[in-house]
Amino acid sequence: MTTPSSSRTASQAAPRMMERRWAVLGGLVLSALVVVLFVNNVLRVGKLTIEMETMKKEQQRLVHQNELLRGEIIRLQSPERITAVAKSRLGLVPASSAPTRLSNEQPKPKE
Repeated sequence: MTTPSSSRTASQAAPRMMERRWAVLGGLVLSALVVVLFVNNVLRVGKLTIEMETMKKEQQRLVHQNELLRGEIIRLQSPERITAVAKSRLGLVPASSAPTRLSNEQPKPKE
């Protein structure tokens, strides 16, 4: 037989049981959300690491290419090469004497 106090206890236990179930469910949902966010973060960090390595390789390639181009500039600007190109392509010959400087200035009268 049920006593009035035992039926009251049972009726009070039902809402507590429901509260516990919702609390457990909320905890599980929150835990799942944290796990999903953590995994997403790990995947993004992995992608960014790969992208960073790719960009470092690209930078090294560009630095090497710049060094090669600087060497090419130095070679193309050398006086020996410029003289050889002037002679062979343009048909220029070196001057036998230094050029004279002409000026537009009028000579100052002596006082």
